[in-house]
Amino acid sequence: AALAIQNVRLYGALQRELAERRQAEAALRESEARWTRMLELAAEGIVVLDTESRISLFSPSAERIFGYAAAEVLGRPLDLLLPARYAASHDRLIEQFVSGTFDRRMRPFREMTGRRRDGSEMPLEASIGHLGTAEARGPVVALVRDISERRAAQQALRESEERYRLISEVVSDYVFSTRVEDDGALRLNWVAGAFEAITGYTFEEYRARGGWRAAIHPDDLEIDAHDL
Repeated sequence: AALAIQNVRLYGALQRELAERRQAEAALRESEARWTRMLELAAEGIVVLDTESRISLFSPSAERIFGYAAAEVLGRPLDLLLPARYAASHDRLIEQFVSGTFDRRMRPFREMTGRRRDGSEMPLEASIGHLGTAEARGPVVALVRDISERRAAQQALRESEERYRLISEVVSDYVFSTRVEDDGALRLNWVAGAFEAITGYTFEEYRARGGWRAAIHPDDLEIDAHDL
């Protein structure tokens, strides 16, 4: 009878251990699923380097940015994602970072140049952080953004402004822009063209006077107000 009771207790203990193990495994799978989902939703590319500075994690956004599948880059050095002329300086930066020369918190995003799978280069913003401790070296995580579209938009804006400037310098008229403030007052934003030649004022002088309404002849103010 004593042996039977002992076996029952042992069986019960094994059942509890198995149940606890299944619960732990289920919790681990759930945690991994959440982590995977977070990687998939992250707008920034996430690249993790192991203690040997080799890529150990490459998120879906990183795949889209660089054009590599994760399987192609895992275990390879970071140099793969950088133009050759920058690789050495980035290696030194990461080594100083994980060795404690720099603050190990996530650093602000800064601009750099990346290299896609096809060899083309692109402007990036990147921030790095160290997952290790003061006592032990750990992985380095990098958050990466492709800013190609932003750079292209900025360049297009500069070119448009330059074309506008060149045109405004040769026209015989002038144009201006006025903003209506919350209180109904009009504020001169900018002028272009032959403004000074026609009015005799610089932009700053004209705005200090109260803008174009202040320069209108009193007899014409009512007509101008009607047009507004």
